Order: sequence, then C-alpha cells, then structure tokens
Amino acid sequence: MSLKESIKAAQIDLIKELGINDLPQEQREETLTQMSEVIQQRIVLRIVEELPADKKEGFADVVNNSAEEPEAIDTFLTENLPNVEELVLEEIGKYKAEMLEFVSKSADKETDPKEAIEEGEE
Repeated sequence: MSLKESIKAAQIDLIKELGINDLPQEQREETLTQMSEVIQQRIVLRIVEELPADKKEGFADVVNNSAEEPEAIDTFLTENLPNVEELVLEEIGKYKAEMLEFVSKSADKETDPKEAIEEGEE
C-alpha cells in the first residue's frame, strides 16, 4: 500500500468513527478539508523532525517541485525515512484519538463546542 493510500484509508476510518458522513454535505466537505489540512501539517512536521539533517533540504526541494512529480515525495520519503508509513499512521492515530476525545467530551457535557475546546486546552 502506498503512503497516499495509507493516509486515505486512515481518513476513511476516522470519518466513519466520528460520524462525519451523517453531516449535511457542505458541512461534511468543510470538516473533511479542515481535518485533512491539520493531518497533513502534523505529518509534515513529524517528517521534518525525523529526517536526518542532511536530507531536509532535499525534502524541501522535492516538496517545492511536487506539482510536477507528485509521486516524487513518496519515493523520497521511502528512500530516506524507512518508517515513514508507520510515522504517518501514528500521527493520524493521535489526531483521531484527540478528535474522538473531543467528541466524547462534547457529548458528555452537552455543551457547545467552544466550551469543550476551552476545557481541552487546560
């Protein structure tokens, strides 16, 4: 399974667990976009943390040229960060756990989301 396929499968699992499919289409699409952006940011940060120092500039070059060769990122990461798929799944798992906890707190407290967020920041 490619890195992209692993991410997609994990996102589908998260969507099911959070019940996002039950939302109206516009709200579902907005939520999915926001979730994807957060997950991608976390993955990139983790990759940068894990990459050897001498590979970070090469990674930046590949990312900057990814529009021309989207599969180049997968190739670069597979060659330079052998545990990249595990790392990606860990980050998605962390995000999933945080979201499930947030949803659980919101449901338990029967509060508005703002209060649940503020409580989660404590």
